Formats: sequence, C-alpha cells, structure tokens
Amino acid sequence: MTHTKYRPDIDGLRAISVLSVIAFHGFPQLFPGGFIGVDVFFVISGYLISKILFNELNANSFSFFNFYLRRAKRIFPTLTLVLFFCYFWGWFSLLAPEYRQLGKHLAGGAGFLSNFVNWSEAGYFDVSADFKPLLHLWSLGIEEQFYLLWPVVLWLVWKKPQGPLLSILGLTIFSFVLNLLFYHRDRIGVFFSPQTRIWELLSGSLLAWCEISPTFDGWSKKYRSERLQLFFSVFGFMLLIFSFCKINKDLSYPGKWGILPVLGTILIIFSGPHNWINGKLLSHPALVSIGLISFPLYLWHWPMLSFATIIEDGHPSFRLKSILILLSFIFAWLSYRFIELPIRFGHLTKVSFLKLLLPISLLGLVGLITYFYDGLWFRKNATLVGYLGDTDHRSFHRYVEDKFYPCSPSFLAKEAPKWEGFTRCAQTKRHETIDVALIGDSHAEHLFIGLAEQLKDLNLAFYIQSSPPFISNPEFQNILNFISHSTSIKTVFLTMFWNGRSSQFPKGSSMESELIKTINSLSKSGKTIYLTDDVPEFPFNPNRCKGKRWLTSKPQICTFKSQAMNFNRDYLKIVSLNHPNVHLIQTMKYFCENNICNMTDGDKILFRDSHHLNIEGSLLLGKKMAEDNPAFIRNIMPTM
Repeated sequence: MTHTKYRPDIDGLRAISVLSVIAFHGFPQLFPGGFIGVDVFFVISGYLISKILFNELNANSFSFFNFYLRRAKRIFPTLTLVLFFCYFWGWFSLLAPEYRQLGKHLAGGAGFLSNFVNWSEAGYFDVSADFKPLLHLWSLGIEEQFYLLWPVVLWLVWKKPQGPLLSILGLTIFSFVLNLLFYHRDRIGVFFSPQTRIWELLSGSLLAWCEISPTFDGWSKKYRSERLQLFFSVFGFMLLIFSFCKINKDLSYPGKWGILPVLGTILIIFSGPHNWINGKLLSHPALVSIGLISFPLYLWHWPMLSFATIIEDGHPSFRLKSILILLSFIFAWLSYRFIELPIRFGHLTKVSFLKLLLPISLLGLVGLITYFYDGLWFRKNATLVGYLGDTDHRSFHRYVEDKFYPCSPSFLAKEAPKWEGFTRCAQTKRHETIDVALIGDSHAEHLFIGLAEQLKDLNLAFYIQSSPPFISNPEFQNILNFISHSTSIKTVFLTMFWNGRSSQFPKGSSMESELIKTINSLSKSGKTIYLTDDVPEFPFNPNRCKGKRWLTSKPQICTFKSQAMNFNRDYLKIVSLNHPNVHLIQTMKYFCENNICNMTDGDKILFRDSHHLNIEGSLLLGKKMAEDNPAFIRNIMPTM
C-alpha cells in the first residue's frame, strides 16, 4: 500500500460530521440539519480512498485483492459486532413483525444493500425511521457499492490520456444531473440510490485527482497563499454552518441543496492543514480523537437510540437518549481499541480474510431466515400478549390475496400499488362484472374485508392509490373513467385518510371543491355514492395495546382522548346533505365515544398500526355499518 501523508484536520472534520449526525438522530428538533454530516463523510471518503488508489496506480503497486482486503479489515469487524448486538437485543425486545423486519435489515446490512432495502420499504405502510435499528447502514451500502466498482473503472482507464479525469468528471456530472432530474419526482429514490449519490464521493475523488496533477500542483504552489488557504477554509465552514441551519428533512434532498455541504467540505480539505482553522481547530486532539472513532461511533449510536424508541413506544426521554449517546462513545472506543485496530493493522492472509467474511455472512443468512420465518414468532420473551388479533400489514394482505380475486379490468390491476409482492386491488367474485366499487386510499382498502362480508351476493371491487380519489388526480383518472362508463356499477363507496390527504389537491383548490367535482362526475353516470368519515389516528402503535413489552416502563394502553375528531364528520355531512344521491356513513363513532377512542373490542385488537384496521377491525366495522344502516344494504342489493 502506498501511504498518503496523515492529516489530523480531516479526522477533526470527520468528528464534526459524526457529531452532527448524532445530534440530529438524538435531538432532531434542536439540530434539524445534522443529517448532512453523511454528505461530509461521503466527500472525505471519496477523497481519501481515491488518493490511495491514484498513488498505487501511479506506482504500479495496485492490487484488487489488497484493496478489497483493506476495506474488509476496516469495515467487517465492528459492523459484525453491531449486527450481532442488534439481533441479540432484538430477540428479547421485539415483537414478531418487528423482528421479521430486523431480519431483513440484518441481511441488507451484511450484504451492503441497506439503501436498497430501505428504498423498497418506503411507502404508505413503512414504519417510522426511528423504529429501524439498522436504518443508518444505508450510507455504508452506497459507499461500498461505489468502492466495489470504482477501482475497476480507474484500472480500465488509467493508462489512457486524461482517462481518469474524464471518467471522474463524466460520472460526477451524470450522477448530479440524475439527482436534479429526479429529486422532485422520486424523493426517496434519489436519497437512497447510488446513481444519484455517488457524485458526492466523486467530488472528493476529483479533489484527490487535482492534488496529484502536476498542473494543479504548480498552480497551487504559485497562487495559494496562507491568506487564501484561510479564506477557503472559512468559506467552507460558512457553507457547512449555513447547510446545518437551512437544510432540513422537509426539503427534497440532496437535489440542489446537496451541493452546499459538498462544496463546503471540498473547500475545507482543499485549504490544507496549515491555516489556523484546519491546523488549530480541526486538529485539536479532542476532535481528532472523536474522528478516529467516527466509524464505530456512527455504527453504534443509532441502534441504541432506535431500540430505546421502540421500547419506549416512540418517546424516549431526553435523559435516556443522552445516556445512550454517552454509552455509544464508550462502545465505539472499545470497538476501535480492541477490535478494529488489532485487525485493521494486523497481518491478514487469504485464509484469515475468509474468517472475517464467515461471521458477517452467517449473520446475513440468519437475517434471511428470520425474515422468511415471520420473525421467529415462537420466541417467548418478546411480549406479554394481552389481546388477540394481528398487528402487522402482511397478515391483512395475505388474507385478501388468499380469500379474494385480482381486480378487473386487468389494466387497473397493473396500475394498482404493490406492497411486498401483494397487488392492492381485489374483488369478491371471479367474473369481471363489478356491482359495487370501493375507491380511495389505504383507508378504503381496510374497509374491503368488512364490506365483502356484508355484500356476499355482490361483486365488490376496491381500487386505490396513495392519493385522493379525485377526478383531478391523474392517478385516479383511469379508475374513475372505468367506473363512470360501467353500466353494472351502480354504487360507489368513496373514503380515504381525510386528515392525511388534506393538502393533496391542486394549488388554489380545496378538499371540498375537489370532492364535489368528483361526486358530480360520478352522479352524471347515475351512481349512488356512499362516503364514510374515517377511523381515529392513535398516537401510539397497536403493539403498545396488544401487550406490555419486555424491558419497558410503559404501561399497556389502548385508548386516548381526542378533541379533534369532529371536523371531517361535519364537513362530509354538509357535502352529503347537498347531494341527494350521496349518503354519509359515520364510522368514527364505532371507535370513539365522548372523545375517548379505543382500538379494541372485547378481547380483540382492531388495528394493525396507528390508523389502519386489521382483519378483525374491518369485519367489525362492516358489521356495524350494516346493523346501523339497514337502508344502505337494502338500497345496494337490488343492483344485482
């Protein structure tokens, strides 16, 4: 290996980046822009690793095996330990659906595919990021995917005139342009995709290339005075500070905003180690010490905070989070001193490399087994079960798939949203003649099982998207056109997560006007329309109700008091009164009485998350709707 001169200021910059990430993860309200520390990491990594590659290729000493061996020695030991810790702790503290998801993330982390795993999960039923102990490995996935291919690219173009420079520039521009083109259309994809993030690593590579270029080196020595170095460092810091203050999770990131922390980091590194900021501030022993343990610190801090969030039902105290962050520093130092250093700087043969590879591979395999065997539900210490009923989405969708038929026409089935392989569009009969249509979002979907039970003689079909079922919504145009032109469909149920969709309509419009336009359109084709208000949105997960989790101080709770449940019911009542063919069925009352909402009925739990009914909840709601509104059954049945 060709060594590069050590710069303590870069370790100091590493410290700032990891501290900002920890501050964001621990106290997001106080440090909303701290997540850009990952972007600083990317630039530093691209700069340091590329500089080593350039020096070795220049010296004809580059070896693919040695490069990947160094990466394994750096990454595998502490990562394996953290993965094992998460799996072990999860065995005792997680419920089956949570442990199942942890198994998938364990496999993704072991295979450096966490960014794709999290990308695939992003959607309507995705659990909060705070409840994913291995979420933070997405950035490691992007890094290692880049380093899997980057040495190959450099090796192929190294001997060609300007080959490395053109490759760096071309790939950087391509990745950055992709990021700009898609960050408004696919925010999640742009965040997790290596194609739209490697420009940050390549920016560091570009700086490393410039530093070994004779032309750049001559220019640098001639024009870069101490004052200019200080200016670059100060300006870079100003960009980082501005980014920490201005950028937050509500922006489409990285997009155009990503250039600020990337440019700031480049300027700080470019300014060199001798100006006052880099030489004194960033090279301070305290910052350098944190920078040296930045990798294990990054790995340890998030699982601790995430498990605390899970066990404390989403609300760990400030004191608890502070203690866990302190513990993560201790764990990071111990990992660095007794695991990373001996292995990273020790002699490692091909045989011992396989010994490093074996544990992390086995953990990945165990993760897959846990995922495919539904979170090893037979574990006894996960929870003290108090209520019957499923609290996971998979059971609901499997029930729909097993009991009912794919919806028709087929082109609407193809356009339907998917979740973990399940097509979310179904009907109760095999034949293609639909009698009753249920449209909306997932809050329409969770009515389907209950309505199907009450309308057994009819062919009921549901059609949903993750957006409002309005005529102005492009995602619903084909659905509404099919229903309007269908002579067999006489009745339409329309509902959705009214509170959650309150801003998803064209600028200058309103929920009321969009709903009326849609009702008028359906009325022209002679449809009878039933609206339902909604179900309550609970401020806690149903697992909190189902039983008291092991290791938690939180009591079992299934109810909450709400003062904000009347708005949508009153609004929908006004709309229905103004349209004789529109009827409102109030469903909130089956779960809330005197502003007290309950997610159970007898010994059964009715929800699978904070606002989606499970199978039992859907069946109960369908039964209550039919019992309290007998006219709605009588009016629908003649449509056969």
